[in-house]
Amino acid sequence: MEHDTPLWQLVSGWLGLGGYFQWIESQAIAYLRRPSDANRFELNVNFMPELISKTGHENVEVRLNGVEIGARDFTVAGRQSVVWPLPKGNAGQTRVDFLVTPEFKANAGDRKLGIAIVSFGFLS
Repeated sequence: MEHDTPLWQLVSGWLGLGGYFQWIESQAIAYLRRPSDANRFELNVNFMPELISKTGHENVEVRLNGVEIGARDFTVAGRQSVVWPLPKGNAGQTRVDFLVTPEFKANAGDRKLGIAIVSFGFLS
């Protein structure tokens, strides 16, 4: 996640850029182009110590075009990656949904936050 990340890719649920990561709400949607040889999907997150003290863990589920490809329960602080195998699929524009539970509020009146995403995308 950088300042030159195309904004059209991040549809809803994306909050401000925080250095090398971007916070999402408990539900976020992005669009990516899936290459024809993609066989894995990678998600890199930064699980903040503040989240551990408030929630104890964060579960992130990823869906591609509405189909769940995997979920991971993050329980320790720091940058972490997860890679899921992909079912066969067509190349082209793909909707990516991130669903995070539990959500939390940093302060009263704040938006409900999910997790800080460093990067995500298709691998071959």
